[in-house]
Amino acid sequence: MLAFVHLFYKIEFMAYIFVSHASANDQVVTQLVEALREYTTFDFWVDHLKLAPPERNWRNAIHHALQNSHAGLVVISKAAVQRPEVVAEWSYLLNLKRELYVVKIDDVAPAEIDYRLHIAQMINLYSDWEKGIKALAAALAGQADISGLAHLQRPITGHIERKLLSIPIHGRDYGIWALRTRLKEAPTVILGIGGIGKSRIAAEMVVNSPDIDGAIWYNCSPTSQPEDIFVLLCEHFGLLPTTPKRRILDELSRHRRLIVFDNAELVPPDLQVDFVALFDELFAASAQVLIASRSEWPAFDIIKTYRPQRPSEKHAVNIILDMQKAFGIQYDITSQASKIAKASRYHPGLMEWAVKQMKRFPPEKVIKDLRNLKSRTLVAALDEMVLKTMRRMVREEGLIIERALRQLVIMQSGFTYEAFCALIDEDDDTRDRILEALVSWQFVRVVAAYGQTRYWVDPIVLDCIEGDPTAAQRHFIYYRNLAEECHAVGNYAPLVPELQNLEMARAYDHDFDKWVNGIWDKILAVKVELSNE
Repeated sequence: MLAFVHLFYKIEFMAYIFVSHASANDQVVTQLVEALREYTTFDFWVDHLKLAPPERNWRNAIHHALQNSHAGLVVISKAAVQRPEVVAEWSYLLNLKRELYVVKIDDVAPAEIDYRLHIAQMINLYSDWEKGIKALAAALAGQADISGLAHLQRPITGHIERKLLSIPIHGRDYGIWALRTRLKEAPTVILGIGGIGKSRIAAEMVVNSPDIDGAIWYNCSPTSQPEDIFVLLCEHFGLLPTTPKRRILDELSRHRRLIVFDNAELVPPDLQVDFVALFDELFAASAQVLIASRSEWPAFDIIKTYRPQRPSEKHAVNIILDMQKAFGIQYDITSQASKIAKASRYHPGLMEWAVKQMKRFPPEKVIKDLRNLKSRTLVAALDEMVLKTMRRMVREEGLIIERALRQLVIMQSGFTYEAFCALIDEDDDTRDRILEALVSWQFVRVVAAYGQTRYWVDPIVLDCIEGDPTAAQRHFIYYRNLAEECHAVGNYAPLVPELQNLEMARAYDHDFDKWVNGIWDKILAVKVELSNE
């Protein structure tokens, strides 16, 4: 069975399948097409069979054939991976949203094969030609063929959004290595705000991790049930739907598999404990279990975590240039890439929005929209990345959490627990519940800095959530008192992490501004001392 890239065309209505290959493999490809015709009724467009001398406009002929095909068959070999025309052909088919099938005809190493082809599960004709041909024919006909399962390069069951694999991953080498280590030790969850790249990292593990030979991808929803994964496992291993769970887990234990649960924040709260038990059960059956979520479930206590960070400027520029190719932007944006990355706050979701907008608008307008966060489509993107999550948090945790978040966005440079308590006018238990919820839903992150525990509102949240103006006075009072207390004892070290908060307090009150100006050099001097230690 071949699980392929699900796009918009159905194979049943196919006029012909375009075969992309290297000329050095003409003879093998002719044999391949002849063998497929014994098992299928499909027509195949092959350049050396369709174009005979004295064909003069062969480039136009190939372009026309690509446009009018309803699917593509890519023949991968050592010769093909080096040929730019082969890459151009299958890339064009992907941009046309055609179904793509991939076969491997020699011992070309997986690392040499373009990462974008790994979303299509390759049938290995090199290891067993006859069984591979039958598996490919069955896949073209939309039929399951269990005998061909072993000849897939890396079987993947479940739907992975194609864009997750259309852009190379940059600047996360250490993170990927750390994630591989965690996956061997326990079920692992990738946590982060929307658009930070959780699903992209999970997809990278599916297609490139050397620790697995296949994967199952489950997209969580509000109607998810723990039993759903066993349906996918039966499909993956070619088992009957009625196969007992113990038998399915036994089969799983004989293979190196990664099981991904994407969008786990959508799982109903009353089922989260049951899902965590499922994760442990799958891990006990030798599977690696990876969860991608915008929220940290209370039951995640015994699960490893990984929180992706924003890319550096260098890596963000590379991501933008790769997005330009993936989304078919016709003009070169190299000179603008750094400005686009900065205006996007180095947030992958905003960078993707920006590059897509350049299909219709010049970079200057897109950069201006990013800086102002006013564009209609940008507001919709932010709603998807941040505000939708906030609404879900409110439904589960209560409106008091949103009110508190709107007060906290005044904290531009992080804050201590004491500052949080001064700003949020509630009793101790309520304040703790609020902070716990905001951390769990990834709106606030916990960091160790300057020898203390500090909290940071995610930068994208600071930009897209309107603050509560009444918080300014409480903010000013707290930092005025803190500055006066530190000055009274001559200890300015606690003020070093609060420079930006002090700047905001100075802007709020003219008299305080003049007073702080008298000790500002002392605070900066301590900052230099601390940085040299």
